Amino acid sequence: MLTRHRTFCLAVTAICLGYASIGVMASPNTRVAVLGSPHSLIKLAQLSSGSVPEFAHLRILGNNLESAFVVLSNESDQPILAISAHWTIVGQDGKEHGSRLRCESIFTSGKPVLLSHSNILLGPSTCATAAGASSVGRIAASERNNLQVVIDAVEVRIQVDGILFGNGDMFGGDGPFYAAELKERAIAAGEVALYVRAALGEGNGRPQACLLASQHAHAARAASVGSKGGWHESFFGPLTMLADKDEKAFDLYLDRLSTVKLPVPIVVRDRE
Repeated sequence: MLTRHRTFCLAVTAICLGYASIGVMASPNTRVAVLGSPHSLIKLAQLSSGSVPEFAHLRILGNNLESAFVVLSNESDQPILAISAHWTIVGQDGKEHGSRLRCESIFTSGKPVLLSHSNILLGPSTCATAAGASSVGRIAASERNNLQVVIDAVEVRIQVDGILFGNGDMFGGDGPFYAAELKERAIAAGEVALYVRAALGEGNGRPQACLLASQHAHAARAASVGSKGGWHESFFGPLTMLADKDEKAFDLYLDRLSTVKLPVPIVVRDRE
């Protein structure tokens, strides 16, 4: 039975929202099998030692990055705004476990997740360009068990099945679903910002405003008003965390949620 988990990497430095550890038995020296690309100008390859100089210096968990990462190369003239990939991990018992990786920056910086003619690392719960690669080591420490699962698995496969280009073109088998999801999340982001600002305007502190806004979002969704995707909590989580720890970062993130924009329209296209 395939068990699905979902990971959201909301920036090239991989701010991940939710990942479930997958328990399998060890089998060393696993390499990732790449199952094709949704676009002729998007190249996917195993990360062989030294093949991509910008990442060659990195080591994860005492192993080469090639044990748990692949390289996606954007050879097009368009930046990439979002990437959807599905990982399949096979344990020695033959059972398959799956996880969904979303690598995007639409809801944080608003900048492309990958520029044209650039490379990005994709891992089971991480994505990073060369500029953000130093953060991969820190993420590896916090995600040690998850990355070790991939390194130890009998078989690992990755399918990149959703690519959103800067001009709004979406490619990949997951494209129609991912496009709909991004639209729902954009609506939810705006609603969260609206609800939180309303609560702040009533004199509530940031933590209390998040709580009241979350309650409002639940009530609105129950009444079938606004976003139907149930994505509000993916934004309330970071806001609530920042409310107690970093007021400046809270305000910046809230401002970002207020201004989230997607390419209009997102056009789902067949593979090129």
